Amino acid sequence: MTRAKSPAPKALVAKEQTPMPNGKSPGGSCEKSPKAAEPAPAPMKHVPKGDIFDTVIAATTVPGLLALLVAVAGVACQVAGYPSNYELLTCAFFMGLGKGGVPGSSTLASAFFALLAPAGGVNQMMALVVPTTMMSDVLVGMAYFKSARWDLAGQLLLWTGVGVACGVQINAAITDDQVRRLVGAVFVAVCIYQVYEKYLAKKKSVKEEAAYKQFMSSYWVLAPCGIIGGIASYITNNMGPMLNVYWLALNMDKYALVGTRSATFMSINFIKFALRFHAGDLELSSMEAGFKLGLVACVGVLVAKIWLKHASERVFKFIYERVTLSVVTVSGVLLICGWDLKGLIKFIAASLGGVASHAKSMDIGVATTGAGSQ
Repeated sequence: MTRAKSPAPKALVAKEQTPMPNGKSPGGSCEKSPKAAEPAPAPMKHVPKGDIFDTVIAATTVPGLLALLVAVAGVACQVAGYPSNYELLTCAFFMGLGKGGVPGSSTLASAFFALLAPAGGVNQMMALVVPTTMMSDVLVGMAYFKSARWDLAGQLLLWTGVGVACGVQINAAITDDQVRRLVGAVFVAVCIYQVYEKYLAKKKSVKEEAAYKQFMSSYWVLAPCGIIGGIASYITNNMGPMLNVYWLALNMDKYALVGTRSATFMSINFIKFALRFHAGDLELSSMEAGFKLGLVACVGVLVAKIWLKHASERVFKFIYERVTLSVVTVSGVLLICGWDLKGLIKFIAASLGGVASHAKSMDIGVATTGAGSQ
């Protein structure tokens, strides 16, 4: 008879069933246990490509870009001759700085363009400014094409055209002085509301902030801003401050703000250029001079990019907000008082000139008295 095998001891069975730490079976089996699933690599963050200005600065560096601009200016002077009016070139450069994102520069440039106009030639000077600003706006619009809010720019352009048409009718119905005071009152009211929303109103939640931005982008706000801006543009030639306050209310990033602003004014300047040419304000000689100044303004746009690139969002909004609100408030008060920025600059220059001449006369008097006493 065959002898039945005795069952294996329980301890041995337990030992055979216990897995080894290295994943192998106790009997030395070469079978490998399945590996634990490795964690998936973290997805790479999308880094947006820079604009054309970033490409130029990366290729040349900031000192190299400035040196290149100086070299190009020197070659241009050798080829076309040295300019005879450095004041207009300076104004064009500051116009480009403002269009490129340096707050307040374009407003001051516009005022000094009017100041530099000869007697009876303000209209011709303002016509000369149109191709200058048009070239700088086109350059900024192309550079920040992806960042600009073209939908808002198109809607504002539509309502601005309605405002220009209203300005023609209003200008014929009431006096220019009354319209200026009315526009000035609107400017001051808009600034007061903006200051209240920014510093005095209750802080909004994330949901309320999103709803507020959506409301500011609606026709209920776009239509009044465009119409009032169009009226101000036709009668006072001062539309920029009104729109700057509107861009600030939307709380856009710096590139979107600068790009959307230029996208709006680019279209408006094309229309102004056509109207000026049709009216005979822009002849071929003045057009050539305006486009030359436009090249200088484009240099200002490039230099402004250096500042815009290195300025943080917080610093940019801090400076842009305060300069914009200050300029709009001063412009509104001056319009209410029957002045404009040109008149204020003339008054300040005359006052400083009077103080200087008075001090000089006092110095001469003291010197004469001292000589007589000797």
